[in-house]
Amino acid sequence: MRVKGGLILAGICLALGSARAQSITEFNLPDSSNVIQAALGSDGALWFTCNLADKIGRIDAAGTVTYFPALPGSAPTAITSGPDGALWFTETGSHLGLGRITTAGALSDFPVTFTGGAAESITVGPDSAFWVPLLFGNQIARITTAGVPTFFSLPPAGIGPGQIVPGPDAALWFTEPSDDRIGSITTSGVVTLFPLPGVTGLNSMVAGPDGALWFTDSVARQIGRLTTGGTLTEFALPAGSVPNSINVGPDGGIWFTDNGSNKIVRLTPMMLEIPIPTPNSGPNSLILGPGGMLWFVENFSHKIARVNVAAAAAIPVGGAGARIALLLGLAAVSVWLLRRQ
Repeated sequence: MRVKGGLILAGICLALGSARAQSITEFNLPDSSNVIQAALGSDGALWFTCNLADKIGRIDAAGTVTYFPALPGSAPTAITSGPDGALWFTETGSHLGLGRITTAGALSDFPVTFTGGAAESITVGPDSAFWVPLLFGNQIARITTAGVPTFFSLPPAGIGPGQIVPGPDAALWFTEPSDDRIGSITTSGVVTLFPLPGVTGLNSMVAGPDGALWFTDSVARQIGRLTTGGTLTEFALPAGSVPNSINVGPDGGIWFTDNGSNKIVRLTPMMLEIPIPTPNSGPNSLILGPGGMLWFVENFSHKIARVNVAAAAAIPVGGAGARIALLLGLAAVSVWLLRRQ
C-alpha cells in the first residue's frame, strides 16, 4: 500500500510539471533557420534573424511564419525594433553594416565597417540612435537612422563589450564578459565600469522594473543584480542550472532561460519553473513578444516558443502553493487507503 501511495504522490508531482509544460506552445521552423535573436515588431509580430540562411523571419501570434531574404553574405545577427517602426539588424558576414526591414518586408542596407567585428547586440538609445558593442574591437558604435556611425573606445584596451541594453538612467549599459565587468556609457560617450567580484560567466542582461540591472552568470550558476551605483547582489541557483537569456516578463518578474534544466524560470517575485516540452531545446533570446507573452528561441531544436505566464502562474509550483498541493495529494491518498481497508 505504501508503494502505491508513493506512486500516486509521484504522479501528483509529475502532473504539476506536465501542467506547467502545457503553458508553453512550440512552433517548428526549418532546420536551416539557425535563429540567433528575436525582437518584437511594431506590427505586434516577432521578427528574428536567420544567420546562416541570410534571412529575416517573422512569426505572428498564431504561429504563421514568413521569411524575407537579406543581402547575400550579410549573416543577420542582432535585431531590434527601431524608432521608425522598422526592424534593424546587424550584418556580420562578408558584408558588414546595418540592415533595415519594414513590417511590409521592404529591405534597406547601410554599410558600416565594424572594426573588430562581432556586432552581436543592438539596441536603441534615448537619443533614438542605434548602439552596437564591438566585442573584439573594444568599442561601442553609435549609428543614426541615416547610417552615420560614431565609435567610442573603451578603457582599457583589450577584448570588450558583449551585450548592450537601455538602462534605467538614460545611459546605455553593456557587459564585458572577458573581464567580468558591467559598464555604462552616456549618449555623449562617458564610460563608467563596475567590476563584478564572484562573477565568472557574465552573459545576458536587462534593466529591471526596480531600476537595477539584472544579469545571468552561466558559469557560477547565479543571477546577479547591480544597482546603477554599483551595489552587487547575487542569487545562487540550484545545481545543474545554466542561466542564459534574461528579461522582464508581462507580470513584472525577472525571467530567464535555463539551458541546464531545459526550463523557463521566474526568479522574482517568487521562483517558478516551467519545463520546456522538447528535451535539450537550447532556450535563448527570451523576449516579451506577441500577445503580451514571453517568447524564446530554441537553438537546438529549430523552434520558436511562447510562454503563457498567467496560465503557468495559476498552477502551484513552489513555496506554500506546492506544499498545499502535496497536502491535498496526501489527503487524497489517505482517503484512498482508508477505502481500501
